[in-house]
Amino acid sequence: MTLDKLLEGLSFNEKNLAIVLGGSYGALSIVRSLGQKKVPIIVIGNRDFIGNSKYCNFYFKTDEDEEIIDVLKEIANKYNRKSVILTDSDRYIELIYNYWDELKESYVSHLCNNKETFDILVNKELLYKKSEDLGLNCPKTYKKDEIYKINNFPVIVKPLDKAVLPSIKGNKVAYCKNKEELSEILRIVDRYKTECIIQEIIEGDLSSLYSITLFRSHKGEIQIGYIGHKIRQYPINFGTVSSFVTKDNIKLVNLSIEILNKINYIGVANFEYKYSEKESDYYIMEVNGRFPMVTGITEKLNNNFVYNIYNSCLEKRIDKNKENESKILWIHFLQDLRAKIQIKDFSFTILKHRLKGYKIHWALWNVKDISPFFTYIKELIKK
Repeated sequence: MTLDKLLEGLSFNEKNLAIVLGGSYGALSIVRSLGQKKVPIIVIGNRDFIGNSKYCNFYFKTDEDEEIIDVLKEIANKYNRKSVILTDSDRYIELIYNYWDELKESYVSHLCNNKETFDILVNKELLYKKSEDLGLNCPKTYKKDEIYKINNFPVIVKPLDKAVLPSIKGNKVAYCKNKEELSEILRIVDRYKTECIIQEIIEGDLSSLYSITLFRSHKGEIQIGYIGHKIRQYPINFGTVSSFVTKDNIKLVNLSIEILNKINYIGVANFEYKYSEKESDYYIMEVNGRFPMVTGITEKLNNNFVYNIYNSCLEKRIDKNKENESKILWIHFLQDLRAKIQIKDFSFTILKHRLKGYKIHWALWNVKDISPFFTYIKELIKK
């Protein structure tokens, strides 16, 4: 089916079109969550496993920013209703904000409607500057030109603009044991003509690193997506989540809600905190304004998180968060296997959590939507 034919047919659909700019597994969860609610979906991006979901009505494959904007403008010209843009990618967030003045007449989005407010939380440098006003503890933080102030190692280096520099030597952050290693990493950052922060390390394992995803609507209503922490990540040091479990932490939920209300933040916010045994307190590590990789947990929690965000963007009524005490294990089996091999952990994670009453949510596999899994396997084989 051509895009023109699809848009012509969608004019008679009672539900507004959703445009998913797909970066990773979070986008696949968005597609599945909305597709099960009969929302028509167009996926734009270059991840075939997302576009091949049975819930995707049309997949436009491209990795070029100009093409993405051209397609969005074409849809706006041919579709006479508001479309909802949703994404799990920092790069696409930057793209949307850059072109929002040209898109806002035809689109709504889960992103904070005020870029300055968005940056207070998502821009790490601004977040740490504002941390005291927001009632947050933050790790000791330095700029590139303050390297002379750093006496205690190790430290980590975090790029500030993930759209420009998403990783350093294959990792989200760089670990530096001394000034020589730090200088080498800063030279890499300089080559990309971007900025970074240098930060002390808060000691603790992954179970002390909490992730909380919330949504605050234009009416100030709060939707809780999930609360939990990583079990493993790959690569092991500062890698991407490979297994994750839900675990309540009311103190951090209330703190996060208080922050969103204080700055009148509207949109999705994924908070990451780390507990310091030394200080017996939580430290803010970062906040992201996109759907996280483990968004699929909300499907198992059955809290309509993604669908409520879609409806809120269209200023429609949203359901109150359902109380759900289910325990969920999210797992990307292949990546988690690599992580387990790297640390020589041969325990039976899935069986162990099953016996403890956890429901399992697979990052890719879904018996009702099997194409993404097999597409992903084909991509791996080609590599």
